[in-house]
Amino acid sequence: MTVEDLVVGVYEESGMHSELYPYDDGGSFSLSTSGATKILGWINRAYKRVVGWKYPNGTLLRFRNMVGTIHFQMPLEDDTATAGATATITFPTGFSTTDDYYVGWIVEIDGETGEGQKRYIVDYDGSTLVATVSHDWDTEPDSTSTILVYKNFMRFLNSSDGSASVNVSLDMVDEILAPLSLVDLKNRKPLTMSDRTETFSMNMVSPGTPTQYVWEEDGRLVFDKPVSSQLWYKLEYAKMPAALSDADEEPQIPEFWHEAIFTYAMHLAYRWTQEFAAAYALKRDMADLMSTLKGQIESSHERQDYGMTMGRD
Repeated sequence: MTVEDLVVGVYEESGMHSELYPYDDGGSFSLSTSGATKILGWINRAYKRVVGWKYPNGTLLRFRNMVGTIHFQMPLEDDTATAGATATITFPTGFSTTDDYYVGWIVEIDGETGEGQKRYIVDYDGSTLVATVSHDWDTEPDSTSTILVYKNFMRFLNSSDGSASVNVSLDMVDEILAPLSLVDLKNRKPLTMSDRTETFSMNMVSPGTPTQYVWEEDGRLVFDKPVSSQLWYKLEYAKMPAALSDADEEPQIPEFWHEAIFTYAMHLAYRWTQEFAAAYALKRDMADLMSTLKGQIESSHERQDYGMTMGRD
């Protein structure tokens, strides 16, 4: 189905409300009309819903052309402090001047005064380069203290973000839906996706080689251990589809699944028209449809032909 097919279909099936009229004054289909724009918004929401569909048993629907790969390296700052106090340490020139830049990182004194101490950074003043740590130093660092600064997480940020260089940079069109696999390239080992456990908190300031990670709702990969070396990782991820915007454009998933996009868009349309019983019924039908489509593909052994695979979260 093209965008025009989907928009017109939703308009007609939802009762041809005047506010959803998708034609211009000459009677030609036009995405510039307010009605078409509204319906297209529902269709794009439905498109993302289908691509990111998760079945009740935790199985994820994945489309091969909606999988991206990126390589990233864990950041590490290595230098000498300029001063210290009861629960602070002053970083040298060259460290970030952005407030809170190092919040959540670990600072380790690896030489000279205070050697062996590690602390979690809870506040950072970019104008003074002063980091506040989670609790008092046993031995206050000074201008001889050599330091390592590292962390156990990576955020997904647009390349224009000031912190992109020490996180994972993804273009907006590649907005991540979920990580699929993560591999430690140095050790050639995959990491296991896990639920958050006490181990993550207990190892908060104990660096090492991670074996597990968790995907948090705020868009972070969190490792079970901080990484104090510049390890490289290969991440394979399910990505958000680019928004549909042209009348003759088609969703970039096999046509077999376009019915699901239409069904969910109709659910949103009925919510807008306040036909809540119909909206509820379609939401239930949507779940049944997704299960039926999955079952048909599995029974016919045509997953590859349909450009999709199944996986566990």
